Amino acid sequence: MNRSFTAAITAFVLLAVASSALAIEAPTKDKLTDEQKRKLEAGEILTATEVAAGVLARTGYAIAIVDAAPMRALACVTSYDTLSTFMPNLWGSRIIDQVSRDVTKYEGIVKADIIGFSIEYRYVNRAVQDLVNYTVTWDLLEGDLRRNEGSWKFVPWNEAGTKTLVTYQLLLDVGTALIPEPVQEYMIGENLPAVLRAVKEEVSSADYDARTNELSRRRERLLNPGGTADDSPPNIERISRQNVKPGEVLYIFGRHFSADQNNVIVFLGDSSVRILRTTTTVIAVEIPADAQSGQLTVRTEAGESAAVRVNIVREDD
Repeated sequence: MNRSFTAAITAFVLLAVASSALAIEAPTKDKLTDEQKRKLEAGEILTATEVAAGVLARTGYAIAIVDAAPMRALACVTSYDTLSTFMPNLWGSRIIDQVSRDVTKYEGIVKADIIGFSIEYRYVNRAVQDLVNYTVTWDLLEGDLRRNEGSWKFVPWNEAGTKTLVTYQLLLDVGTALIPEPVQEYMIGENLPAVLRAVKEEVSSADYDARTNELSRRRERLLNPGGTADDSPPNIERISRQNVKPGEVLYIFGRHFSADQNNVIVFLGDSSVRILRTTTTVIAVEIPADAQSGQLTVRTEAGESAAVRVNIVREDD
């Protein structure tokens, strides 16, 4: 078998394996020690790795604080058509099939030279994203690896929602003993923090919004090959919750929104609300401090949606 067999470094692997399959679990926000919190707030990336069940399988996690809201960070790692522009060692990436709004089948090609050993491999993953709970999970459908499973989790770090605790977990099995032990260790130990560093830089880059907006438009075209979201007025299918508190984030799910934040307005009653993130199928808005219960609508150049009732709940109510 060729040394460049494609076995597994990386860089990118995005998704989560069921917790029972992982040999090591990342600490949740409420389980972090004061020392770990201090390191994270100082900009450090915390990592841990182990040999998983099977001599060729390795698992690990990386944790960091990102200067972005959870939805913005999640959009970064689900930009499957553009991942290769910023993920380390990822030579190519593309969406193969937008199965549904929450499920994507995508391909990645990794090429790297690790301590003098050439690595090249291809994988096709199935990713599932949960926009309400800020999680992404994936597993391997086909390719040159035996296993490629993992997850992303995004938890608000501060009350303002401008910082996010990002947890990246990965289980990787190269499926061959021809890859030297030090190379396999590097593929997990060095690559986990490299991926998080790439995400931290990407969400702050000048052209990030343009790339993710284009991704949203592409997904809508894949789901609706006969037309685009701009052809019809917005349609609200559901909201994440009907009773919300001032300062909380409300998610609006539907069709025919806009991937360009400049082309969509969300009204609660007669007042517009702040949009944190928008795609053609999901809008995240922040409920203002002075908000009153009322009808919520979405307006684009194509028209205005039907109204949905939102109830504002305050602590003293």
